[in-house]
Amino acid sequence: MSSDFNDDAQPIIVGSAKNQEGRQSARHSNNTDMPNRSFSSYCNKWWYFVAVSFLIGSAGLIIISYLWETQHKDIQKFSVVFDAGSSHTQLYIYSWESSKVNGTAVVKQTAAFRSNDHGIQQFSNDPSKLTEALQPYLRFAELNIPADKIRDTPIYLGATSGMRLLHQSNDSTAEKILTVIRETFQKSSFKIQKPEQQVRIINGSEEGTFAWITVNYLSERLGLKHDSQMFHVINDLTVGALDLGGASTQITFVPETDTKIPSNFSLSFPLYGHNVKVYTHSFPCYGVNEIIRRYKANLVKNHLGNSSVINSPCWLKDSVHNDSASDLFMSPCTKDTRYLTQKEYQFVGTGNLQECQKNIESLFSYTKCSYQHCSFNNVFQPLLKNVTFLAFSAYYWTMKSLNLTQTTDTFTLENFTSVADSWCNKTWEEALLVPDLNNTIKKRLCAEAIYVKTLLSQGLQFTSDKWNLLHFNNSVSGSDLGWALGFMIYTSNSIASETAKDILSVTTYVLLGILFVIFIFLAIGFGVVAKNHRRQTSFYVTAPNYGSSDTV
Repeated sequence: MSSDFNDDAQPIIVGSAKNQEGRQSARHSNNTDMPNRSFSSYCNKWWYFVAVSFLIGSAGLIIISYLWETQHKDIQKFSVVFDAGSSHTQLYIYSWESSKVNGTAVVKQTAAFRSNDHGIQQFSNDPSKLTEALQPYLRFAELNIPADKIRDTPIYLGATSGMRLLHQSNDSTAEKILTVIRETFQKSSFKIQKPEQQVRIINGSEEGTFAWITVNYLSERLGLKHDSQMFHVINDLTVGALDLGGASTQITFVPETDTKIPSNFSLSFPLYGHNVKVYTHSFPCYGVNEIIRRYKANLVKNHLGNSSVINSPCWLKDSVHNDSASDLFMSPCTKDTRYLTQKEYQFVGTGNLQECQKNIESLFSYTKCSYQHCSFNNVFQPLLKNVTFLAFSAYYWTMKSLNLTQTTDTFTLENFTSVADSWCNKTWEEALLVPDLNNTIKKRLCAEAIYVKTLLSQGLQFTSDKWNLLHFNNSVSGSDLGWALGFMIYTSNSIASETAKDILSVTTYVLLGILFVIFIFLAIGFGVVAKNHRRQTSFYVTAPNYGSSDTV
């Protein structure tokens, strides 16, 4: 019997069912993954372009913006100014941004230092000692200015009335003192390119004018705030400046516009883009120290007899004060060798207020006036009108010693007179019981008060109806009133503005900016492309395998 198959024949099997399923699965998997891997790689490249373009664009913009800001940032500058007065020397440190407002810097006081109560003219016998005396000041300045700025910091010294008087009486000694100071500064770490200009005696008109600048700058009358670069308009109602030092006194103000001022009583200068013209005058030998010296010298001259004990009506009753003849009669304001035979004079206080007033008034002259208006000693002075004045230095310290400035900086002439008279009527024993004043001030206070009252109310014509124009203060917003700050503001007109060295020109900055912005837009474009391609993956379908066979 035949059959379709031979019993010995075996079927030819290409693979088991398990193997067949695996191969089909593998083929299906391979057919599906190959396009997915290719598309994923394609998308990753687009996101890579996004990241790189964005990083280049953003980093580039940040860098060029920083460089542009840095090169246009103001350089902070510093200066050191010595106020070498007749009774003491004070150092001020100022700073300002090198860019200016209409050519003038906005200057700030950052530190101040006072080591002792000696004027530089007191080194007349041995000027070389000044080198050592100046060292504490220089060390203070070095500690209060950034180390990297010291070499570029100019140093100035302005000598005022004490040195002006010495220069009049002994110009060679005055010049020796200035030479020692210049040499000392040249050996220091500070910048002194023009020694003759940076260390000099300033005249009385300059001292008064610089003080006026200080007063109006701090009072915000110059069109800007002293702590801001914002500029407005210079106020027509500027403030007058009254400075009372040890050897001289200054008055400076802007009179009414139609006032004709003789040339020797005026000074014009540029300030924050404006031309300013002020009336100014300095009275030598009318500082408080020289007035008291002149008062005592007159007592000696008018004293009858040979006794060296002299009654002093401006001294408190029973107080005693001794002065050497050389101290009284070797000053340029009182020099008279006839009275040097007596080595010392003793002044005994009598506390006679009327006699004191008479003695002080004798130091003023009102008999002659060659101008339309005068103050005293044939000195021209415009009418005061309604100009407000700031009175500082010894004006302020006198009022402070009388406790008149504790709650206010202004008070009536009658109030001042009453308080001054009350002090002058004290005995020395009563004065010793008053706290917070040293004995030297107590002995002089009556004489100083009577002098200040006479100088202001009679000499400078601040009568009862004008006294309300006076304000007594010694600082504004933490900055001292005086000539030093005004000097630095004035001097800044001649100091060149300075900014950091340009790294990028305007053209380069603009072109680089455009380039880096393009990179940012490229990043956005690449991002859009990458996002669109990603969406297409959700619509991709793999074609099925039909008709495949694992058998032959």
